[in-house]
Amino acid sequence: MSDLRLVRGHEEDEVTRGLRGLYAAPSDEAYWSELEARIMHRIASVELGWWAELDSWTRPALLAAAALILACTAALFRAHEVDRATAYDALLAPVPGPTEAVARPMLQDQRDGTVRYVLSRD
Repeated sequence: MSDLRLVRGHEEDEVTRGLRGLYAAPSDEAYWSELEARIMHRIASVELGWWAELDSWTRPALLAAAALILACTAALFRAHEVDRATAYDALLAPVPGPTEAVARPMLQDQRDGTVRYVLSRD
């Protein structure tokens, strides 16, 4: 049995030496210089700033801003139209007589207008 251990130990030493030879660092100085040159070239070609990531967002951000400006413009135009229609309605509304103004104040709501119409049909 001790002979088997010696044979197995000898085979393991050969495998270990073979693996060390495969995975050993190169001893040639040219290898290390070339490796450094490749690494430095790769670093120089890659943008390392966080602002470089924002470059890819430029077009979608501009489109979103344009859509937002259009939506705000439409909302402001609609609000202006509603204000103008309300002003015209207020100008064209019938003016109550002197007794009606004292007895009943002008009502603003459509429901109140209906109530005023029904009550005035005496």
